[in-house]
Amino acid sequence: MPRPSDLWFRKSNGYWYSTIDGHQVKLERDETKARTKLQKILRGQQERSPTGDGMTIGRLADLFLEHSEAENEKDTFGVHQLFLQSFCDFVNKKRVVGRLCEADLDRWCRSRTSWGENTRVRAKAVVLACLNYGVKKLNIPAHPLTHVRPGSVTAREKYLTAEERREIRAAVKGVFADYILALEQTGARPFSEVCKVTAADVDLENGTWTLAKWKNSKKQKGKKRVIYLTEPMVDLTRCLMSKYPEGPLFRNNTSTPWSRQSITWRFRKLGEKLNIEGLTAYAVRHGFITDALARGVPVAVVAELCGTSIQTIQKAYNHLNVKHDVLREAARKAVG
Repeated sequence: MPRPSDLWFRKSNGYWYSTIDGHQVKLERDETKARTKLQKILRGQQERSPTGDGMTIGRLADLFLEHSEAENEKDTFGVHQLFLQSFCDFVNKKRVVGRLCEADLDRWCRSRTSWGENTRVRAKAVVLACLNYGVKKLNIPAHPLTHVRPGSVTAREKYLTAEERREIRAAVKGVFADYILALEQTGARPFSEVCKVTAADVDLENGTWTLAKWKNSKKQKGKKRVIYLTEPMVDLTRCLMSKYPEGPLFRNNTSTPWSRQSITWRFRKLGEKLNIEGLTAYAVRHGFITDALARGVPVAVVAELCGTSIQTIQKAYNHLNVKHDVLREAARKAVG
């Protein structure tokens, strides 16, 4: 947006004017009121302008979130919304994009003392994705954080040993034990899959859960997520279907569907009780993937079973480095 000229006075009619975007704008007779009116006009343009230097981070975040909601699943959109709301609150949503700097991003992340390094990396990535969206889709000038890289998410190294799994099974009872069994037997995503499956998604004859909406459903349009069930899972699913013919199958003691927060809290408390550091629902999914690879299941098959890509498994979910017996045997085979 071209910068406006300073105020100037026209004696012929006694009004103050300014030139905005090449046009003369009539303001007020009083200079102070004219300056106030000019500032109000400029602020309004910055709020409304879909392109140009006047775009505010608040307006850009709103446009990016509209795009995110249309293109991503609810959980992904929720993460985008959470991080962008936090960033806009920190820097002031009326801050012009062109006046952001890398220090804003760093100070914001440091101010969130409860975030781990991986969370900070993801938070930065969301803000940068929003800014890049503005450049690519809204034709705003290159933003000042173009050179910034969010960093790399480190692999989650927690792998549950056989002894730890036995301790967990002995410590949990009832509906939480059912939920953990589902994680162990399917390798499904803890929150967006196990917590969401309903009786309508089940095919007991073929032993599957089929989800039309899943993490990558919008990216892989038309492809459904098929989760294959072992015999114990078929039996458990049949029992839960009779109890909950509608709505999510996995619920807590009050028959309320499990939420991400309640599951996270349960695992944290269980880890404290059993002295198992880093115990999470995802640690169980990681164990499924690592054990499958250790038993010789091809990585492409594991990827299909778990609804992810080969690259993601190799980067983030493969914990064979802690399966020393498997690697030692592989070393023997390698030398004959």
